[in-house]
Amino acid sequence: MNPDLSRRTALALLLAFTLFYAFFRLGAEPYYVGDESRGGINALEMLANGDWVNLHYMGEPDQVRGKPPLLIWCISGSMALFGPTSFALRFPSAVAITLAFYVLFQLITLYRSPRFALLTGLVLLSVSGMAGWHVGRTGDFDALLLLFLLSGMLFLLRYLHFGYRRDVVFTGIFWGFAFLTKGLAMGAYVPGLLLFLLLTRRWQTVVRDRWAWAGAAAFLVFPVFWYTVVQLYGATWEDPMYTGRNVFERLIVHDIYERFTQPGFEGRTKTSGYHYFLYSLDIMFNLWNWTFFAALLFGLYRTSRIGVTAALGWLRARPLLLLSLCLWFPYAMILSVTTHALQQYIVPVLPFVGVATVWGFQYLSERYRAGRYVFLGLLAFTLVRRVYQLDNPRDAPAIARHLPALEKADRIFVELDALANDELYYVYLANQPALLFDTTALNEPVDYLIIRCDSPLRERFSDRKEVWFAQEGVILD
Repeated sequence: MNPDLSRRTALALLLAFTLFYAFFRLGAEPYYVGDESRGGINALEMLANGDWVNLHYMGEPDQVRGKPPLLIWCISGSMALFGPTSFALRFPSAVAITLAFYVLFQLITLYRSPRFALLTGLVLLSVSGMAGWHVGRTGDFDALLLLFLLSGMLFLLRYLHFGYRRDVVFTGIFWGFAFLTKGLAMGAYVPGLLLFLLLTRRWQTVVRDRWAWAGAAAFLVFPVFWYTVVQLYGATWEDPMYTGRNVFERLIVHDIYERFTQPGFEGRTKTSGYHYFLYSLDIMFNLWNWTFFAALLFGLYRTSRIGVTAALGWLRARPLLLLSLCLWFPYAMILSVTTHALQQYIVPVLPFVGVATVWGFQYLSERYRAGRYVFLGLLAFTLVRRVYQLDNPRDAPAIARHLPALEKADRIFVELDALANDELYYVYLANQPALLFDTTALNEPVDYLIIRCDSPLRERFSDRKEVWFAQEGVILD
């Protein structure tokens, strides 16, 4: 690739690739279990009931979701524009990830060449952790969160290293929007930033700067605003399963504190472990994670040869690399010692893992010409493999075969825990007006009965014909 690639050309190439990987067959993949399917129902019910403060699920305030509604607002707007389609559900995330790559390009080129920024972007596009599952191609929170976090980081670096003191206020604003997207998950950069400021000896300057405090105040406006709105207009409930009387309390206590301290959080048995930083990158960074760890090992070897002081001095002269390592390492360690962390939690720092990986390959290529060909070969392979993955979506769940029949029904009783979120979303889209969830509805005939295989209701309807159609043991009568 031309080492003198112009900034405009590099950015145009990156955006072209990003648009392709974000939007190619965006609606082809079946709905995912979890946040995407539940968010689709939240958005459709928001459009139906006009309640823009409280999320609803199956006609009732959603007691599980403890997050602010910014993403659901975006999905609702998308569905109002495009209709209740899978494309509309994922459109806000695809736009957000495209803008996130634009912001990342601007951030990297503060320190490195447009060519380096383009290569980093292409590496990140070739894996599933950015323009893929749970981020840029599904109706989940992480793409929008990443966009706001990177935007805030861009302005923070302009403040720290380039003399734009007022830019730190924009950092506070963007990170405030990150709070409205996924609550306290917006703090993913805080541990690494504290380490970075300590290692670069900038923390005292920041603490004493009135503009830094103005940025902090700009951020605080957002949680205070959301707290006030919830107190005035939020739904309240008493439920022993979830801690907190309203969505703000559950955001702090249940969704953050209990998630990271209770091994049995929401009935889950799997917990994080010391290997979290290994398997999270294995899933979200794919083949490139081996090169990242190889670069880390080489860095540790060089540090042992030249000493910690000299190595730290070398990193201080390369602030983007130092920041990338600082953001990833403490965050990954914190997630490794918590009781429950999913692989997608690593997404906020994944762009900086990409920066460190490309930096390592560049260092190798400057000394060994073969390193360049290894990098370009691996990049070509992973980019093509990603296209193949996008062009070959998963099969839809078995319940999708029954949707034509369900669309014609007048009354469908559903036992909520009989269906996974994605299965329920398919049924919801097929015939939401016909859905019944209260067992008193069974006092009158229903067209279809969807219950668990071990449901006590089976005895009540044992004389009726049953058709099994899902591995989860769901029954369609």
